[in-house]
Amino acid sequence: MNKRLRARAERWRVWHLWAGLCSAVLLLNLAITGIFLNHTDDLALDRHHVNYRPLLQWYGFKPPGRAARLYVENGQLLQLDEGVYLNGQRVADSVEPVIAACSWSELLFVLTATKITLLTPGGELVETVNLPASVIGQVDRAGCSVGGPVIESAGQLLSTDEMASEWRRVPGQPDLSWSTPELLVPQERSEAYRLYHQHSLTWERLLLDLHSGRLLGLPGVLLVDAAALLLLLQLVSGVYLFLRTGR
Repeated sequence: MNKRLRARAERWRVWHLWAGLCSAVLLLNLAITGIFLNHTDDLALDRHHVNYRPLLQWYGFKPPGRAARLYVENGQLLQLDEGVYLNGQRVADSVEPVIAACSWSELLFVLTATKITLLTPGGELVETVNLPASVIGQVDRAGCSVGGPVIESAGQLLSTDEMASEWRRVPGQPDLSWSTPELLVPQERSEAYRLYHQHSLTWERLLLDLHSGRLLGLPGVLLVDAAALLLLLQLVSGVYLFLRTGR
């Protein structure tokens, strides 16, 4: 009888040991992520972002559909879908393609077929102004001259003032260069991926997904559930071994 009891107790010890070892890693993950999540506001986890490309791809964030570039006086202007970036900093939004960008009168003029956005050289928004109703949607091309941005519509050249509030016909043939947005090649689009998603994934979301196991999808959730069952097994086996030892 004592041999059977000792054998049973030994089996419980083995279960107790393996349950503890298997759940230790997941418990460590729960403990560490739980501590950080408990101080989300103090650490501003919802305002800090993860910009690691493989992790962004794991989450399924897609690359931008439209990726074009224009060179300006103080760097380059990128349009990635609706986001407009000046030297890596998002400075404006535009659902329409940017067709020209001109540095003039200490401002940067960014033109689409319907509006013009004025930015400081550092990328701060000054104002967004609609183009004249007579040319909205009818801009054939746009460019830059020494006198500022110029658009061509129905064979006529039009230029504006320093705040893009008035447009006037340009006489003759001014010295200007027409802007042609340059589409990014595949390698450049790949490099722009992290810029495009620099605010897509917060540390709070990542830690929550680690804590719950959702980072690995359904298998991760089931793994956390299994760890909880192992903890219950460890509790039961620990109580049983304690009672047996007490005897």
